[in-house]
Amino acid sequence: MNTYLEKIQPLVAKYANEELFNNDAIIRSFAFFGAQLQAFETGVEPKKLLQLFRCARLHQALNLFDQDKREALALFDQPAWHKLRKYLAKPGIVATYHVGSYRLIGRWLMQQKLPFVLLVATRVTKQTAFSTYLQRNKRQGFQLPPILLAEDPHVIRKMCNYIKQGFYILTYVDGGRGCFTDIDLDRLAPVPFFSGKLYIHRGIPLLARLAECPIYPIVVPRTTAHVPKLIAHDPIYVAWDENTLDHLNAVLCKLFGILQDTLTQSVYLHQWEHWLSGQPTGRYRRNKKLRIEEGNAYRYFPYRSTKQCYMLCADTLMSYRISEDLYRDFVNLLKYLYI
Repeated sequence: MNTYLEKIQPLVAKYANEELFNNDAIIRSFAFFGAQLQAFETGVEPKKLLQLFRCARLHQALNLFDQDKREALALFDQPAWHKLRKYLAKPGIVATYHVGSYRLIGRWLMQQKLPFVLLVATRVTKQTAFSTYLQRNKRQGFQLPPILLAEDPHVIRKMCNYIKQGFYILTYVDGGRGCFTDIDLDRLAPVPFFSGKLYIHRGIPLLARLAECPIYPIVVPRTTAHVPKLIAHDPIYVAWDENTLDHLNAVLCKLFGILQDTLTQSVYLHQWEHWLSGQPTGRYRRNKKLRIEEGNAYRYFPYRSTKQCYMLCADTLMSYRISEDLYRDFVNLLKYLYI
């Protein structure tokens, strides 16, 4: 097997027939995947959830596979890369998403020796997958970028200084997405997303305004043949004289509109990694009775977290603590509903 597409065939076969409901970690991923797709009314029929979940699992495996393979970058034709280099006309914010082969953007910047800084959350730096990503790129001869932490109170000033020195900022638009308590809402932007809302930090448009630099939205989804596809959207500029929260919020809405428009295409829907993880928006009281019947069983998903068992409700994305026996019963019900 010499070509990249030939090398991934064993992964394609493995994840097409993977045992799903005998592993607590996979069951938890399926719970958030199924509940969030239904909660945001993405149009996925319950009977298709399992097939889509298998595709999402394969997509994750292919992303990890790419970390070891220099030839993954060669899948893009040269005109596409040449166009991207021309597109990045001046230092600015390379704004990408956890969709498709998103890790290839950073590797391409390293390969092209374009100076850039990687902006990530502190929790990401503590993950084994992130350390592995850096180590493997270093072993392949790439110059690793400086890392900035999103929680650093001086991060905006530091990024502005880097941009003035000719660096790009690589950041993930959806990296800080999520649901927050009311205490946080004053400093976050409410962004429409499918039928719901996400609450997002305004850092990206604020940085673009202060540094007077463009935002370059880039998505790298995979086609049905598992080939990465490079999509560069028109650069976004934030005018210096526009300092209202409404204007910053509008830029974020535009950025998340690009994400939603990408995911609305059925071939890409499962490729957003955030469908597979998350936290409940809250928990029901222990004495609250849940009415789970044959007609609405698709709206409830069991999962285990920190040795406790819960039921996640797709209608509210809230969870309810359940017993170990009930957890096992519902796992068996998943096999009945989806297999």
